[in-house]
Amino acid sequence: MEDAQELDAREYADADALVAAAATAASSSRDGTVTLTNLRVTHRKRRGQRQFWVTAAPPAGGLEVHMSFRRADLDDGRREEDAAMLWETDAHAAAFEAATPGAIIARASGTLEAPRRQILEDGHVEGTRRCMWCGAASCAGSSPGRRCPAAAPVLRCGRIEWARTSPDGDDDDSGADAWLVFDMAFDRDMNAAEHGALSRQVSMCVAANRRARRPFRIAAISPNEADDDLAAVAPSSSSTTIESDSPSFVVSRDDAADPAMGRNAWRRLPWARWGATCGGPRTWRRFDPDRVIYLSADAADTLDEIADGDVLVLGGLVDHREKPGMALDRALDDVNAPIRWRTARLPLGGHVRLLKNAHLPCLAVCQLLLLARELAGDAVALNDGLAAAERGGGGREGRDGRRKTRSGGDERDVHEKDGEMEGGSMRGVWNVAISSCPAFRCAPLHKYVVWLPPHDALNGERRGGARNRPSGVTDVRALVALS
Repeated sequence: MEDAQELDAREYADADALVAAAATAASSSRDGTVTLTNLRVTHRKRRGQRQFWVTAAPPAGGLEVHMSFRRADLDDGRREEDAAMLWETDAHAAAFEAATPGAIIARASGTLEAPRRQILEDGHVEGTRRCMWCGAASCAGSSPGRRCPAAAPVLRCGRIEWARTSPDGDDDDSGADAWLVFDMAFDRDMNAAEHGALSRQVSMCVAANRRARRPFRIAAISPNEADDDLAAVAPSSSSTTIESDSPSFVVSRDDAADPAMGRNAWRRLPWARWGATCGGPRTWRRFDPDRVIYLSADAADTLDEIADGDVLVLGGLVDHREKPGMALDRALDDVNAPIRWRTARLPLGGHVRLLKNAHLPCLAVCQLLLLARELAGDAVALNDGLAAAERGGGGREGRDGRRKTRSGGDERDVHEKDGEMEGGSMRGVWNVAISSCPAFRCAPLHKYVVWLPPHDALNGERRGGARNRPSGVTDVRALVALS
């Protein structure tokens, strides 16, 4: 892999062009490998302990590449030519921890395989429209204009190098004028699985923030005073290289079974490479206390506007329905809290109803905040459009009280007052942001959302109808034009 020719993924318009260039480059190297440069991780999926997959694309979008990482000690179908592409146990765990959505891949070396088309028999095509790549009727590729996951080339990866910033220079958040802070004060209130879920949600929040037009500055603050000392340590080199035989820097004795779980899972995230501010309680001092707003679904006031300089705090808590009011108690009554927070909730009333016990995950909250910031400049036009839709849409069915669902459960009234939409002078912005939020239209949240006019047609999606879904949940603009 040392003599592998480098191919800049940004220079190729589609996967076919990249595969053709890779075939030429591989023929000139001794081991048939190529090196792809300048990619950003968009998705990561583990298949047991033996293998995980990474989907990556150039920072500006376009083509996609799947990357396969396999462990040597668990690989039972080893081919001789793949020996260099198998990873030792510790190195495999290190690569998995580093491959969080939004991470920048400076170089990835391995063998590139072209996607394979599925051969369809005439009988398959007659009655059902199927994907031309994988042959499945339920695949996204069976719909015009949608992409099949199997249509991307696969890189059998044996060496990878991570960069701290994007090659296009679009990761610098110094121009961001508002903060999104994760309050990691709930470690003792969650089990190991919830810690792993929190780690994944935070990773997707950061990835969504990187793809937004008006990103937030990111911070993670714990209640542990020892983290204040760690925050003073300068970050290491600007890049990290991991090879198939590299030692691990993430697996600990406590979490050897699964490094993605455990109380310290979120600490292993690449905060420094994300450009995030991390620390203990003293980190709160850098913010103006009057601008800090703790977001909680149980708060009485609504967050109508996001102003420059605001510091929005998300409690690092998974599964709110099992711990109702815990974030609000932390914000209002915790005697050990470093500051007195102002609390607010998202203005969902009048726009949607949530089924009983439903809660918004961190990703949904983050996406709503990003969309609201981006759409704020069009507030007047969006308010006018919403007013016109209200005048032409007639009455709103089911706006008062509770009503029964198909399964017999209750739908919860989310703080509606006289049927009015919440959001104040920005209600048009919030209405479009909520209807365009990918997390509201994807599993698992979509089946708990009841849409109110003018977007009540989306209720067909909740009842099993066709859905407009983004190709990735971190693409916050995927549904703006479709709403």
